[in-house]
Amino acid sequence: MSRFDYEKVSSLLSAFITTDEAKVAEIARFISPGDEERCPCENDVCTGLRIIFATLFLLGKQELILEIYQSSVRICDGAWPCSDPTSPTYSTRAAEALREVLRHLDAHEDELFHQLQWQMRSPYFRRGKISTEQPYRLLQDEVTLPWSELSMQGKILDGQVSFVQRIKIHQDHHELQAQTEHFALKILDKRHTIDAAETSFNDEIAANQRTKHSRITPLLAAFRHRNRFYLLFPWADGGSLLDLWKKHDLHSHFPGHCPPWYSVRWMIEQCYYIADALATVHGYDSREGGHSSEAQLHLDIKPENIVCFGKPRNGNISYELKLTDFGLSKPFDRGSPQRPRQKAETKTYRPPERDLEGTKVDEMFDIWCLGCLFLDFITWALEGSGGVERFRESRLQEMDEVDVDLEFGPVQEDTFFKKRVQRWVWWWPRQFSRTIVADLKPSVISQFQHLRYLATDEPDLERFLGLVQSRMLLIDGNARATSNEVRNTMHVWKQSFTEQAVQT
Repeated sequence: MSRFDYEKVSSLLSAFITTDEAKVAEIARFISPGDEERCPCENDVCTGLRIIFATLFLLGKQELILEIYQSSVRICDGAWPCSDPTSPTYSTRAAEALREVLRHLDAHEDELFHQLQWQMRSPYFRRGKISTEQPYRLLQDEVTLPWSELSMQGKILDGQVSFVQRIKIHQDHHELQAQTEHFALKILDKRHTIDAAETSFNDEIAANQRTKHSRITPLLAAFRHRNRFYLLFPWADGGSLLDLWKKHDLHSHFPGHCPPWYSVRWMIEQCYYIADALATVHGYDSREGGHSSEAQLHLDIKPENIVCFGKPRNGNISYELKLTDFGLSKPFDRGSPQRPRQKAETKTYRPPERDLEGTKVDEMFDIWCLGCLFLDFITWALEGSGGVERFRESRLQEMDEVDVDLEFGPVQEDTFFKKRVQRWVWWWPRQFSRTIVADLKPSVISQFQHLRYLATDEPDLERFLGLVQSRMLLIDGNARATSNEVRNTMHVWKQSFTEQAVQT
């Protein structure tokens, strides 16, 4: 509708109002008001009367424009659809006035009017504060989404409840001020009922709103269209951290695979920022300007949920890592941890307490997941993506003890722990007890030893390994460091990097 500016509308009006230039100018301003003029519908992105004008002009019903102009009620494009009870119509009087004008159309013209209206109507996206009363925008089924490009990212797997598309929004339909022209559109699949899908959708919107941090991908918009639920985020041009590991294999024999932006300092600093983001999610004060309105657990930390945004640095492209996907996130009270009702989606990185009876889940759930992520990250730094895959395969070969599950027996599963049966015998009175406990998989213990050997000449990585092994990947959740403690330890390292850079 940007093409129907004041000059274009004036030109079209002059074709059938030939004797009164002042009237043409007045009607043209009514149809296509300036940016400084606020419409009575109070919609900041109101199109004036451009859409209705264009439609009536195409139908050869220009005289109805004059009738709308002369109406005692101010009519704009926001008055239509005038019979849709879900439409955010600014005034029922305006809708009634438009409906009265449209009675001059015969049945065929009325059908064409409706078809042309929907072809010209497409939503406008701008970033703003999301209301708690109406957290998402409801779009009419007939509108066309203003995507000028759309591509699916990856394959949709069985049981997958959401998927992401890479889109480009027409420049006339947003002012989201993104760093790239593309966006990530997350689409929630409604596997059960609309009500259940809407509840999950609202929960994810709320989770994204609780914490603001420069290293958490911001939610730009949320809307529902044709019974599907959509979340709009900035597009991470570097893909996920898992994509980054595969694309940039530091230990490949092929030239060009070791990127100029990589260094141990870069990796540790990026991990620090993720740790600060997680500490903020958990309700601790941020050191990087983030804030949280309520403590929550992320519950799905994994390489696929760390995304990489390209940043120019010293003439090259480097990457900033950000935490994303709060689809499983839940508020929590540090004083009374609870066991989440849903099945953990972070299957590889899930902590042992998720599988053990009588245990509760608190922020230490996320600390274990973050420790797994850090250990894989260090593996990539020292052995490349091939090392990450070999580590995964070695974990996969180690199963629970045979009698842990008396019904089904052990299965191959990629986790960082394995379960065994601990038996107790009481001699008097004579009785037996059977408890399921967990241990680090031998392959994980071996990996720590192996990486320490490789990091002999990398004291920063060796120190990082020590933090992961002694404070994060501990079977006893109560013995793990809090996210606040992990972040504070890494902040000291970050400061030392800065001091070293100043000295050199």
